[in-house]
Amino acid sequence: MENIIDYCFYANTDYDIANTIYKLIKHKIIYIENNTWKYYENDKWAIDKKNIKIKYILKNEVCKMFIERSIYWNKNMKYEYAEKMSCILLQIGSKLKEDKYLSNIIKECKQFFIYDESK
Repeated sequence: MENIIDYCFYANTDYDIANTIYKLIKHKIIYIENNTWKYYENDKWAIDKKNIKIKYILKNEVCKMFIERSIYWNKNMKYEYAEKMSCILLQIGSKLKEDKYLSNIIKECKQFFIYDESK
């Protein structure tokens, strides 16, 4: 998981961050269509038509993952790029709390989480 998050240091466009998010939480959520998501909770899939659950997951769980990884790099300053790595990951984690940025990320995430019945 750490390497997945660290990748955002090198590639931190909205597309790259959405792809990273997909890799982190693909087992929890899928996109159906028309802004409808399904999330896995209590051994069943539930519908999220208003993006409430995905926003919660991104603002809390995913944000926390980025911030924890930022703290890791902040504590490991023996690497020459650690400070910059920490700053960028903290910045991404912090931006996930902003509604406008979150909306952009959710739009980008759709392409990764789209449900394919044939699979």
